[in-house]
Amino acid sequence: TLDGSEICDDGNDADHDGCSALCEPETPRWTRLNPSQAPSARQGAVMVWDSNREVVVLFGGFVDGQPPSNETWEWDGTQWTEKSFAVTPPARALHHMAFDTYSGVVVLFGGWTGGSDRDNDLWEYDGLNWTPIVTLTTPPARSSAGFAYDPYRRTLLLHGGFSGTQTLEDTWEFNGTDWVEKEPTISPGALSN
Repeated sequence: TLDGSEICDDGNDADHDGCSALCEPETPRWTRLNPSQAPSARQGAVMVWDSNREVVVLFGGFVDGQPPSNETWEWDGTQWTEKSFAVTPPARALHHMAFDTYSGVVVLFGGWTGGSDRDNDLWEYDGLNWTPIVTLTTPPARSSAGFAYDPYRRTLLLHGGFSGTQTLEDTWEFNGTDWVEKEPTISPGALSN
């Protein structure tokens, strides 16, 4: 299959830089995009791929050196769209997001909300609304932790982070209903990125 400007089929589905008449493999390369609308420059924002809706979801971050933002943006591969909602998570940066493929939602946890404050709130985003999730058990507030979805066990895994005064070494799982602290026999130790 010839993709875009390719001269011959190189075996992938993307039109990178074409291939020669000798069908030498393409070299993937970065391409600078200049969409007409885009989020402001920011640090500490988090992006996650929503595979159900095939968009990248961006939330929060420090915008142009200002306090954290509560903006939600989506990238569809062509353009950025700022989303607005009646209810949204409070402004934050250095938070944690993952896409729960089983439930089809982006999950957001904690982050730095300004000053010395960290949060431990939990939110879900389905593409239409942000919804706060209340649980019986909650990990301590933190920013800059490791956070990922395990599709085989249908759980979210949270490890480490920074509480505002100390680096954390704990491990938690969220099963869609509540948090459970885990005590693995071997642990990567403190983690704060």
